[in-house]
Amino acid sequence: LLSSHCKTVRVARCCTYSTNNDIYTKFAEMVQPVKVLVDQHSTKSMNRDKYDMTCPLKEKFQDKFCDVVAVPNSTEDIVKINEAAYKLGIPVVARGGGTSVRGQCIPWQGGVLMNMKHLQKELEFDTYSGVMRCQAGRLMADVENSAKIKGWEMRVTTPTLHHATIGGFFAGGRFGIGSAKYGAVSDFGNLLGATVVTMESEPRVLKLTEPNELAGVVN
Repeated sequence: LLSSHCKTVRVARCCTYSTNNDIYTKFAEMVQPVKVLVDQHSTKSMNRDKYDMTCPLKEKFQDKFCDVVAVPNSTEDIVKINEAAYKLGIPVVARGGGTSVRGQCIPWQGGVLMNMKHLQKELEFDTYSGVMRCQAGRLMADVENSAKIKGWEMRVTTPTLHHATIGGFFAGGRFGIGSAKYGAVSDFGNLLGATVVTMESEPRVLKLTEPNELAGVVN
C-alpha cells in the first residue's frame, strides 16, 4: 500500500587510509575526506553476501575480493568516488545489506567496494499518497516501520528486511512479499523515482522519474 519512492543515491565521506598500492593511495587522496578502508578484515568481510547458500556460486566467488572499501555519507561523496575511480580506471561495486544469494555485490575484478550503510535517512514522506523518499542505504525494516506508524506499508518487501537495504532491494531484488498483488519490484508504481550518479570523468547526478529511465535502475 506504500508507494515507495526510493532515492537511490550513491553516497560517501570521512577520513582516509593509505595502501601499499600506489593507485589506491592516489584514490584515497582524491576522494578525501571520504573514509577509505584497506585493512584485511574490511576488504575480506565486506565482499561476502549469501551466495554461499548456492554451492556452484560458493566455489565461483570464494577468491573474489575488493582492494579497498569506500564509505560515503552524501551524494557529493559518491560523486568523488565515481570520478576518482573512473579517472584511475578502477571498478566500483555498491554494497547494501549483502543479502543477495546470487553474488550481486561481489567485486569480480577487485577495485572499490562502496559500502552504502551510512546513507540511511528518510528524506520525505507524503502521508496522503503514501510516497516515501529515502536514501539507498536505509534498512527496509526502518522503511516499513516508519510507514506503518503513518498507516501505510510497503507494497513489496522481503523476509530479509531487517538486513536488506531499500537501494539493494530495488537494484538487485526481483519479487517479494506482496508480489502476488503488486508484481515485481520493477513493475509500475513500486518505484516512482531514483537519484543516480553516473560513472564518468565528470559524474552527473540524475533525477529519474520516467518508467523507461527507471528500467535501467531496477533489476
